[in-house]
Amino acid sequence: MRLIDADELKEKYTQIFVEKYGIKCAEMFHGVINQTPIAYNVDAVVEELEALGNRYFAEYCECGEFDLMKKNSRYARSMAYDEAIEIVKRGGKNDD
Repeated sequence: MRLIDADELKEKYTQIFVEKYGIKCAEMFHGVINQTPIAYNVDAVVEELEALGNRYFAEYCECGEFDLMKKNSRYARSMAYDEAIEIVKRGGKNDD
């Protein structure tokens, strides 16, 4: 399976559909693209999530904040979950 950028695909081909087949066809094309399940690079996502977990562990153990983080584990988990969600949304693609 190949990964595609749906927005780029729509941007590139919408005008062609409009010119050749009309606006209705272009709207159907957008509908098909929007309803297509999202695929992403699972390995890249897992790798980045593992790195995130290692970073949190290293940061809070080495700087003496581990006990504090255990007391505030809901906050720490919330921070990690927020970052994990962003990683999954990006599909493991680095923003760099």
